[in-house]
Amino acid sequence: MPKGDADMALKQGSGTGKVHFGGLDDVSLYGTPVEPAPPASDAKQGFLRNQLQALFQPTDNKLAMKLFGSKKALMKERIRQKAAGHWVIHPCSSFRFYWDLCMLLLLVANLIILPVAISFFNDDLSTRWIAFNCLSDTIFLIDIVVNFRTGIMQQDNAEQVILDPKLIAKHYLRTWFFLDLISSIPLDYIFLIFNQDFSESFQILHAGRALRILRLAKLLSLVRLLRLSRLVRYVSQWEEVYMSPAPPPEPPGAPAASQHLATQVPAPPVSPACA
Repeated sequence: MPKGDADMALKQGSGTGKVHFGGLDDVSLYGTPVEPAPPASDAKQGFLRNQLQALFQPTDNKLAMKLFGSKKALMKERIRQKAAGHWVIHPCSSFRFYWDLCMLLLLVANLIILPVAISFFNDDLSTRWIAFNCLSDTIFLIDIVVNFRTGIMQQDNAEQVILDPKLIAKHYLRTWFFLDLISSIPLDYIFLIFNQDFSESFQILHAGRALRILRLAKLLSLVRLLRLSRLVRYVSQWEEVYMSPAPPPEPPGAPAASQHLATQVPAPPVSPACA
C-alpha cells in the first residue's frame, strides 16, 4: 500500500480507535476483529430487564437487616436469589414492599366500601360500583400470581428464605391459595351472566324476581370479605417487622457466637500465687 493511502487509512480510523486497511475487515489496534455493537433496541430491553430484576432482589430495608444482620450477608442472599431464577421475588425486595403496601390499602378500601354499599345503597349496579369491583378482582387475581413467585420465610429458620419455585407453589397451595382464589372470583357477576341467559331463554324474569336476583348478587359479593384473611396476614407481617426491636449490630472483627459466650462464661478466678 502506498504511504499516502496508509496515512489516509490511519486518519480515518483514528476517531474510532480502529485501523482500516483496504480490502480487510475492521480490526482493533491489537489486531483482533471488532465485534459489532448490539442494536439500541436490544440494549434498552436489556437495561429495562436488569432494572426489573433488581426490584426483585433484597434491599437493605428493615426487614432484610433484621433477617440477615449485615450487608455482607445481604449481598450473599442477592447472589443466591439471582441463581434461583430471574422471576423469583424475594420477600425483602422493594417490589414486594410496595406491592404489599398497595394491597393493604386496597384491602382496607374493600372492607369499608363493600359492607356500606351492600347495606345502605340501592340495588342498581352502577358503573362506578362495577368498575371498582372489576379493578379489585383483577388486582387480587394478580396477587395470586405474585404469591406463586414470592419466596417464603420459614418460621423455624427466618434466615433461610425458600426461593425454589416448586417449593413456593406447594407451600402456597397448601396454605392460602384456595381462600385467596375464592375471595377473588367475581361470583356475583358470574351469577348475573348465567341468570340473564336463562331468563332471556324462557322470558319469565318479572320485576320482583329481578329485584331478588340483584339482591342475591350483592350478597354474593360478600364473599369478597374473605379478603380479610389477607389483611390479617399483611398487618401481622408488618407488625412483626416494624414494631419488634431489631437486634443490636455486631462489632466488626468478632463473631457473634464468641461474643455471646464471652458474656455468658465468667472469667476464671486468679490464684493467690499468680497475684
